[in-house]
Amino acid sequence: MRAFLILITLALPALALAQDKIRQIPPDEWEEMTEGRTVYYYIGQEYFGREYYLPGSNAVRFEHVSGQCLEGVWTHLEESFAYCYRWPGDTPCFLHFEEGGETLIQPVTPTGEPTGSSLQRVERIEVAPFTCGPAVTS
Repeated sequence: MRAFLILITLALPALALAQDKIRQIPPDEWEEMTEGRTVYYYIGQEYFGREYYLPGSNAVRFEHVSGQCLEGVWTHLEESFAYCYRWPGDTPCFLHFEEGGETLIQPVTPTGEPTGSSLQRVERIEVAPFTCGPAVTS
């Protein structure tokens, strides 16, 4: 029993450090990271789509993996730190996180509560706008 307690005592600081590695990205930092850039999203290992943040505005363009494109605007909600994206017919909200050098987004309600949907991984952010066109099929 004593050996077990010693192991638990030694493991607690490591667990605390692991939890500290998840950091919410502040709104001003997310805006700086994305303005005028394209963000590529994945759910697990599956490509989901990409999003372009038009410079100098809150306009955003999203292209789903299917090729469907949407034009919309984002709004930052001060009280919950959530970003909500107003697309035709839908307004999803997200929180942005960093963990071990990886950027993640969590679908949330406008009040910042998780929706139960999967975390999405940001594969890369690049300075390259895109225009929408017909889906490419192979």
